[in-house]
Amino acid sequence: MRNDCTVVILSFNVKKITDECIKYTKIAANFSQKKLQTQTTIIVVDNGSTDGTIEMIKKKHPDVTLIDLPKNVGPACGYNAGMKRAKTPFILLINSDTFLHESTLYDSLRYMIDHPACDVVTGKVNGLNEPFIGVGGHLPTPFKTIRWLLGLESIPFLSHFMKRIYRYEVDFSKDQQLEWIPTCFFFFKKQVFDKTKGCDEKIFFYGEDIEWCKRIADLKMSIYYTPSIQAIHLGGASTRKKSNVSSVFLLQTQIDGMRQYYKRHYPQSLWLIDVFLRLGFRTRGFYYIMTNNKKKAYAYNNILIK
Repeated sequence: MRNDCTVVILSFNVKKITDECIKYTKIAANFSQKKLQTQTTIIVVDNGSTDGTIEMIKKKHPDVTLIDLPKNVGPACGYNAGMKRAKTPFILLINSDTFLHESTLYDSLRYMIDHPACDVVTGKVNGLNEPFIGVGGHLPTPFKTIRWLLGLESIPFLSHFMKRIYRYEVDFSKDQQLEWIPTCFFFFKKQVFDKTKGCDEKIFFYGEDIEWCKRIADLKMSIYYTPSIQAIHLGGASTRKKSNVSSVFLLQTQIDGMRQYYKRHYPQSLWLIDVFLRLGFRTRGFYYIMTNNKKKAYAYNNILIK
């Protein structure tokens, strides 16, 4: 069987960055082809950009498959649209602010070939001029989420004894199995999508990766991390805003995603999560008022628990 791959790039109002992302992806695709005789299809799913991204892709990258969505439907719907078009045995999801190294696709495919038990893999995805601080975390349970909402995961001494939802407490110099990883770099067998149907489209933004990994784990499929695969993630290129309204929106989408996760996987505990959401966020809002952090105080005090 050929080890061909489809790279699905999600873009939203970052024309120059998307252009660079496509260029790096093509370099990686050419290297993989030379090494493994693989063919790589590049699909860009644009979430309703208004900055000329669509025109740029059509002009500079006519060989790329473009899915031009009429509005921003969020990462879950965007990624699903791209995955539905993929016909290859392997798929890589990346944000448009994730830049591949020349060997990234080759290393990813090589890892899958050498580790047939692996269904999903991510790598050492560094920030630009920033140290690598790890990826993913442990899948949420009611107890872990309450602990996080109360801020206990942020207490230095206690955090060493906890399986945290965000940020693994493991040695990232070694290959290992993980519980959830972010979709900014998500390399997997197409059968993962075929069995799970991809991301939960009820989650607009934040948490679609955690919820998807929960269903992947429930089907006994495995997720791995390896430092032998590397890429660069600029991080937040499409979401960096300065207004209070934007801070509320980003925090609100995170909470909405969390509540959808519990509706789907722990419906009997949703009421308890809602109680601690209100308690935890009001406490944080008061703390930021007292420390004169007006932006965060505004955000935490204007969250709606729907």
